[in-house]
Amino acid sequence: MADSGLIEFEVFYDYMCPFVYRASVLLESVVAAGRELKIGWRYFSLSQVNSKDEGWTAWDAPESETVRGRLAFKAAEAARRQGRFEKLHMPLLRARHRDRLDIDQVDVVDRVAEQSGLDLERFRSDIADTTILEPLARDHRDAVARYGVTLLVALFWRRDFPLATLIINTTGCFVLGLFSTLAAERMAIDPMWRLLVATGFVGAYTTFSTFEYETERLTESGALGWGIVNILTSVLVGFAAVRLGILLARR
Repeated sequence: MADSGLIEFEVFYDYMCPFVYRASVLLESVVAAGRELKIGWRYFSLSQVNSKDEGWTAWDAPESETVRGRLAFKAAEAARRQGRFEKLHMPLLRARHRDRLDIDQVDVVDRVAEQSGLDLERFRSDIADTTILEPLARDHRDAVARYGVTLLVALFWRRDFPLATLIINTTGCFVLGLFSTLAAERMAIDPMWRLLVATGFVGAYTTFSTFEYETERLTESGALGWGIVNILTSVLVGFAAVRLGILLARR
């Protein structure tokens, strides 16, 4: 397969997200196949997105408060300070999603760091640094400013119905229908690019697990009707978006 040169892009991510893990495994396969990738891994806190407390932030919350995924962000930044982010990144994702370990536990993260060849004493010192989460705050705010779907929806939708997730999944369905049809019927696109866009980008952008979780939250809170609406709307609107993408690609 001919080399098409260096491919550069950014990924905003949270270690708790299963789609980040899947995308990372895919990107490993792309590199193993001979592609040269330069990935800018940037932090994005799902705990921050899911918070209902105005003014609360995952990076400024007191240490006594449990914030899902926060320790993993600290670990990743501590690894960056040693110039060993890539050494820790995949092992941390595997620990969470393959091995089902709790990466909010210090002993688990310490073990992963040690196995990844980090200087453990410096690693622990950096994690304790009060400025360690400043990059998380910067990256998360940048992501919201540049790609602020969730923030925009929050301004105009006050119900507990998860409209942001619906919009994300619907637009992902549209892009998948459009791109897959163009790739198959209109353009001579490298199969590796098809895999990268369809499975990597769209797979990481959309989120079935969040859809399931938010539906469960609706039913648990007594809003069974809204839960059913969410399921039916997601399936039907998603199908319509795929179909629209296919039709536009064939025009």
